[in-house]
Amino acid sequence: MRTRRKNLVKQFVSIIYFILLLTIDLNAYSQKKSDKVSVANLNEELLKLSKDDVLKNGSLGFCLVSVKTGEVIAQYKSNSSMIPASTLKVLTTGTALSLLGKKYHFTTKLEYDGNIDNSGTLHGNLYITGGGDPALASEIFYNGNKLDDLLNRWTNALKSKGIKKIEGKIIGDAGIFDESPISSNWVWGDIGNYYAAGASGLSIYENMFKVFIQPGTSQGDSAKVVKTFPDMKFVELVNKVKTGLPKSGDNVVIYGSPFSNKRILTGTVPAQKDPFIVKASMPDPAYFCAYSFCSKLKDVNVMVSSEPSTTRIMKEMNLPVEENRKTLYSIQSPSLDSIIYFTNMFSINSYAENLLRTAGLKNKGNGTAFSGISTVKEFMRKMGIVTEGLKLQDGSGLSPLNLVTPYQMTMFLKQMTKEPDFNAFYKSLPVAGLTGSIRRNFKNTSAHGNLRAKSGYITGVRSYAGYFEDNKGEKYAFTLIVNNYNCSPYAMKKKLEELMTIMTETEY
Repeated sequence: MRTRRKNLVKQFVSIIYFILLLTIDLNAYSQKKSDKVSVANLNEELLKLSKDDVLKNGSLGFCLVSVKTGEVIAQYKSNSSMIPASTLKVLTTGTALSLLGKKYHFTTKLEYDGNIDNSGTLHGNLYITGGGDPALASEIFYNGNKLDDLLNRWTNALKSKGIKKIEGKIIGDAGIFDESPISSNWVWGDIGNYYAAGASGLSIYENMFKVFIQPGTSQGDSAKVVKTFPDMKFVELVNKVKTGLPKSGDNVVIYGSPFSNKRILTGTVPAQKDPFIVKASMPDPAYFCAYSFCSKLKDVNVMVSSEPSTTRIMKEMNLPVEENRKTLYSIQSPSLDSIIYFTNMFSINSYAENLLRTAGLKNKGNGTAFSGISTVKEFMRKMGIVTEGLKLQDGSGLSPLNLVTPYQMTMFLKQMTKEPDFNAFYKSLPVAGLTGSIRRNFKNTSAHGNLRAKSGYITGVRSYAGYFEDNKGEKYAFTLIVNNYNCSPYAMKKKLEELMTIMTETEY
């Protein structure tokens, strides 16, 4: 009897223990469920950020849309016109991709006028005629010295035609675009630097060149320009660069305008043993093409009787330019989808500016920034997006006078999912924690490997625009922009990353 009672007590204790465990588990489940982020929480975080002291004198804009339904899930001042910085590239690349198709190729030609006699003399001019290719001889696309490879291909093309001498000029022709490579309102302190190289109908080597600067031994010592690559002997470099502290980074600002063969280098480079490399914008890519090919031909004993030139220079000097030419050789660019991939992944401004003008050429028949901007706006209106408040000055986002609303940008992203080549566009956007400008961010968060976004940064501006998926695989488009913040760019970036992490954790 005593044993039976003992067993009953044990069973009772076991039942109580099981109930307690079950209660604890249910409470834990209930607590876990309540910890999940809701849209209300996301809106609270948006409001909290908007009232942060770092935006006391600034502004925040945000828009989040369901790709499936088009419903605005969350927003904060989404109809305010804001400076987008490089997120503007999603409008440019998306428009170009949709108009031209992912397999579009640019063509660059070697052409000539006059005639080739039996002795191998070309009595006439040789033209390098650009087709708007932004990636000609680009190091990003190709391994090794592709500039030399390109010049060798052109040289071999001449030799295959038996040309041993040119009684005329080598002329770079960038006339497929107009003669305004940059926006009139780009910042003067940007224009001489590589990231403001601008567009050219005959682009080459991303329209920039490298300057190798040897620092001095101590802080404040003068630094010496050792060389440039490519060879830019026709460019005057006024060097005012000093030696900074070790690991101080690139603090060089380069001044110089398009078509002016003068670049002024100021600022500091870090103290180190080896030369430090800075990058400058090429004054005139079409002239550089003609100059470098002329130098190459002389190196291989193909004589050229006259100095290199461009069609722009020829017209300024009232010299005739033959329009009826014969094609000697042509080269095609990589496909447009790969060009757009690198444009967005590495935020290459010169690529974006060429794409803008090419879209304008396709749609309007002329390769100007104005026609490209008009084309982007028309494309957006065809998507059903109202463009009131949209003010575009370029294709890259470098101008501080560009304005777009977060709602317009987000709806563009949403509508792009309906385009035939959307997958190419989607793959061009950097992946959180893995690729591009956000490869070092969002580690060990729900955004890692999920969120895809083009980032943007100019003075006083931080922005992101792209996509992510929820835990059900539903896709969302978003745009997040801050202007005129009061903290460091890094501090602002961290705050935006925290908000985007919450955004990807939210249950929709």
